[in-house]
Amino acid sequence: MAVKKNRAAGPGAASNAAPNAASSAAPSNKPSAKSGTQGASGESETISYTKAFEELQQIVDELENEEVEVDNLVSRLQRAEKLLQICKARLTATETAAEKLLDKIRG
Repeated sequence: MAVKKNRAAGPGAASNAAPNAASSAAPSNKPSAKSGTQGASGESETISYTKAFEELQQIVDELENEEVEVDNLVSRLQRAEKLLQICKARLTATETAAEKLLDKIRG
């Protein structure tokens, strides 16, 4: 995995990495499409599966296109890990609910 080196010097240097979409992402109004995770600060984050997947894909694209500054690499990977946990939890919950409904239908 290659990363873009931070060529800018000084505190006023601009970053080429995309801003963290989680801070600007509005939560979905669909309660059935949400999954929460415990943040590092102890606060729970609620984000829809779709938003989590889109942000995860954005991070993957940044990494593949070498758009992540070395200084931001660890935080972007940590965010990707959190988003992956959200997606996995939502898929597992959906699968469990679907199996229960199918079992109920089958009688």
